[in-house]
Amino acid sequence: MTPPVHAAFSLPLSFVFYYLFKSSAAAFVCFMMGVFIDIDHLIDYYRFERVKPRVSDLFNLWIIRKHWKAPHIMDKLYLVLHSYEVCIVAVALSVYFFGPLIGAAVFAGYLSHLLLDNFGNYVHPMTYFLIYRFAYQFNTEKFFRRKRPVELFTNSKERF
Repeated sequence: MTPPVHAAFSLPLSFVFYYLFKSSAAAFVCFMMGVFIDIDHLIDYYRFERVKPRVSDLFNLWIIRKHWKAPHIMDKLYLVLHSYEVCIVAVALSVYFFGPLIGAAVFAGYLSHLLLDNFGNYVHPMTYFLIYRFAYQFNTEKFFRRKRPVELFTNSKERF
């Protein structure tokens, strides 16, 4: 999924957070976690392209199309923030430092991002576990596929 798609899903989720808890901070954190996890794509993109990173490139449509639509052209993808393990650590740290409401906002935003990616991208179901990617040395051949996970339920011919 691209940052605009994540923003489109994170915005209503953050409104729900505001409606339920009357906390603009929690709503803001929920939105930010739902979108800006994608900043780790820049690390892989610039590692591949060998150019100096700029945060503004996260919203550059050309880079988004080239990287998000064809990540399999890279031999390795690290995407450290795209992992359920990091999500758990982020939630634990935010609860410890900022309290349970912000922890819940981090959890909701982070998990929504990971689930959208997990079911909307052409990846193996275990791809968003950092341990899985580490076990395969972050080799993209091991976690990209030709069909989205949701399409596998409608056509049972292709499985991992």
